[in-house]
Order: sequence, then structure tokens, then C-alpha cells
Amino acid sequence: MLRQPPPVTALLLLCISGLAACAPRTVREPSAPPAVAAVETRVPSGRAAWVLDEAASELRVLVYRSGTLARLGHNHVLRARQLQARAWSGPDGGVTGAEVDLRIPVAQFLVDDPADRAAAGPGFATAVSDDARAGTLANLLRAEVLDAARFPELRVQAQVVSVVGSSALASARVTIRGVSRPVELPLELLQQDGGWVASARVALRQSDFGLVPFSIAGGAIAVADELQVDFKLRFTDDP
Repeated sequence: MLRQPPPVTALLLLCISGLAACAPRTVREPSAPPAVAAVETRVPSGRAAWVLDEAASELRVLVYRSGTLARLGHNHVLRARQLQARAWSGPDGGVTGAEVDLRIPVAQFLVDDPADRAAAGPGFATAVSDDARAGTLANLLRAEVLDAARFPELRVQAQVVSVVGSSALASARVTIRGVSRPVELPLELLQQDGGWVASARVALRQSDFGLVPFSIAGGAIAVADELQVDFKLRFTDDP
């Protein structure tokens, strides 16, 4: 359990946020962002198509504190909501060569939900106030960070290149704030209840996408460059 910081650092700690710099404090949660309109993904002719079962899917981003005074800050959990995805089989109708197009609306991130923090483990045990949660989301969406007004979505386009049992490897292209980078995704693929479940844990670096990790006091209190992304996506037959 983190020890209580001295009063002189209290205001400073309110400015600690995942991926962003300080922003004015708020006294209540922001109003819920509007629903994101569905984006049509074209499935190649002749391929079997699958749709995302959002209720049975989840994607979380774990953001870690860093710096010599990291003990004064806290880690963050961002849970994606209103995921949109389509997937389709490979050329021979199988999983090898299958592709997925996943879109993640950034304004829909749920920040530091108590249940998410509890599930993330001991490093996330510290409670985060509603005020701090609202400030973190506001910072995340700013033009200097994810620039949600210009880039409302994160996008992952992936193709399964090999499958051995329940283990698979996918070649992905991740796009954040208009910057795309190739990422290798080791997947666990399970056929379940007439559908497919793809799970993975992957590390991404903010700097690879042109983002500058937040830091103050010469880096003594900072957000680590590397993020951890955990996801489980369930796909069912497209009716």
C-alpha cells in the first residue's frame, strides 16, 4: 500500500495522468460521450465473415508509473468500450490467412474503474478519485495527446499468418493518432460455442507512435513509455 504523500505534493499528484500532462481539476464525471456510429468494413468476396460479440469481448490498456518518485503516483487502467470489429476467413476458408479490422473509439475509454483496477492486480490497488479519473480522461483526449477531435478511433488491422494448435501469430498494423506501426501479435485462438475467441497480451511504446510520455520534475514523476494491452475478442458467425 502506498504511503500518504505529504501535502506539498498533493496537487502535483492530481496532475498525474496516463499519457498526458496536467489539466484543470473537475468536480464531477464528464457527461457520457455520444455513441459512435458504426463503420462498415468490406469483407472480401467468398470469405466466411464473423462479427464481434462485444458483450463477451474486452480490451484493457495498463499504464504504468515511472521515475525516481514513482511511488507518489499511481498506475492506470483504460477499458475500451463500443468496440467495432469484423473478421473474415483466409482464402481457403480456414483460420490461417484470416483477417480482422478492429476500431476503438477513444472517447469511450473508461478510466480507472474500481472493478478494473481490482482485476488488474496489486499494482493497481490504490483507489483513484472520481475527480482524478475525469481529469485523466480529459487529458487523454486533448489535442496534444490522442487528439480525439481529429482522430476519434484507434485501429488495428491484423492477419493470422500461422496457427499451431491453439497458438497463432498475427501480423498487425496499429494506428494511433494517425501514425501506423507494424506489430507482431502472439495469439491464443480457441473455437468456442460456434465462434472464435482471440486473446493476447502485447506491449506497445508510446514513442513509437509519436507520443511523448508525460513527465514532470525532470522525469522524477512520469508515465512509462511502455504500455500493456490485454484483450479477449469473441467472434461469431455473421448472420
